[in-house]
Order: sequence, then structure tokens, then C-alpha cells
Amino acid sequence: MKDEQEVALGIDFGGTKTAMAVGTGDGAILAQERIVHAADAHAEQIVTQAFLRAKGLIRPFNVSRVGISTMGLTRSDKVLLAPNVAGWAELHLPEMARACFEGKPLALGNDVKAAAQAECLWGNLAHRDGGAFLNWGTGIALAFTSGGRVQQGAHGASGEIAYAWQDGSSMGFAEGHAPFEEATGGGALRRAIAERLGISSMEEFFARLPHDGDCQRYWQEILEWVAQVVGVALLAVDAEVLVIGGGLVRQFSLIGPALSNRWQRYLPFPPEVIQSAFGSDGGMRGGLALAWSANLIP
Repeated sequence: MKDEQEVALGIDFGGTKTAMAVGTGDGAILAQERIVHAADAHAEQIVTQAFLRAKGLIRPFNVSRVGISTMGLTRSDKVLLAPNVAGWAELHLPEMARACFEGKPLALGNDVKAAAQAECLWGNLAHRDGGAFLNWGTGIALAFTSGGRVQQGAHGASGEIAYAWQDGSSMGFAEGHAPFEEATGGGALRRAIAERLGISSMEEFFARLPHDGDCQRYWQEILEWVAQVVGVALLAVDAEVLVIGGGLVRQFSLIGPALSNRWQRYLPFPPEVIQSAFGSDGGMRGGLALAWSANLIP
């Protein structure tokens, strides 16, 4: 082993990738790795491959604990509210993790809430009395913080704005749909720009945005809905600051000021809007934050 310093392993399972890192309690990263999922990858295949790679990553280190950040709400025999990867809902993720990392205490949690906890520990929600974290990537969700702790809600589903709907929506959670995410999540955006605008990638879309009227109209439509849904949630919590993370944080210069301008108009106390300290790596940092938490499973 490289040394005897106690370190943790953090793993983040996302809709399109798995990221993992070995880190210390003060947030320093010692080693990391990323796996891009095949488009048709099944949940068990993703987890098995990730755990195998993780065992190789931690071999040189004195890893004493493991945190796993994942889509949805993890239960012992299933994962709720995780529609983006085939088979994810049927995973027995705690059992698989215990079998792989035998003898190491575990913590498992929702990826967005874990990313918010990482911001509280080491990032832009540290020393903030009331905060919010908007994760906008493959999916879209909020997390709320108070006094350095993330609010879970009665069922662990606080901030699950993926299930917000508009008047006239005919399909919702009862029918297996997440209307807001299906319109504004990263996967939905990619499909929409291909079908409506003939654009093959988000990179091309944002490159054309400054001079293409059709792109601008579609983007304004998305921003208006995101501003409204997130803004109503902010009214309920009166956050001092909102941190934006997730894959689309790369476009923070287009997202942050646009949302802030709308909230300056409509919210009595609009939050300061800032970029995540960790960019699109919030989930991975969240895995480490879970590992260093007090809620470990022996």
C-alpha cells in the first residue's frame, strides 16, 4: 500500500457513466477513474464492471470505507425513481456492494443529495445556512440543505422535480413517467434537438445557439419551464444560494444568468446562483461524502 493514511472509495452511478475516486476526509482526490456506459448496457453489467474496476483502483490504498452515489432511492431489494437505465429498478445494490467490498462499512444514497452533501463539506454550500443544489444532467433534480445537512423528506424523495407536470399532462408517475425530466433532462434534450432541429449533439446545439433562431426559441422554451418549476420549489425553501451541477454545468454561462434573471423578477428573495465547485464530478464527490458520513452500513 502507498501509505497507511485512511482513505475512502466513492462511486457514482450515472445515466451515461460511472465515476469513482479514492479520497481523504478533507476532500483530496488520490486516484480516480471513469467508465462510459454502452448505450444498451444493462444495470447488472454496469455494476459488475464498475465494482471490478473499483477493486483494482483501491488496491494500492488503505481504503477503510465505501460510499455509493446512485440514481433514484436505493432500497434493499430495488431502486425507486430510477428510470434511465434498463434493469436499475430491480437491482439489489446493497447486497452486491457488501459482497464486493466485504468487511468495509458502506453508505449508499441518492446521487443528487450526495452531490449536495459534497458541496456542504468541501464546496460552495459550505458555511451556508440554507442552500439548494440543482443537478441538470441526464436527469434533473433538486436537493435542499440547512445547517450543512441535506434534507431527505419523508421518503427520501425531497426535490424530485423530475415528476413535475404542466396543465394538460396526461402521463405522470402513476403511468411510469417523469414529465419534467422527459422534457428537460439531458437525454430528452438530445432527442428533441435531433427530431426538431436536425442537430446531432448538444455540443453542436450550443455552438449554433448564438446565431440560430430555431435553437434560441427552443432553448428559451426549456429555460422558461426550468425557471418556473425550480423557482416554485425555491419559494418553498427560501434558499440563500443555489448551486448548479450536473453534465449541463459546462454551459453555466448560458444557464446560470438566464435563470437568475427570471428569479430576480419573480421571487421575493432570489438566491445567489453559482456554479458547482466540482463541475460535472459532483456525483463522484458525493460518493466520497457519503463514505465519510456517519450513516455507514456495517
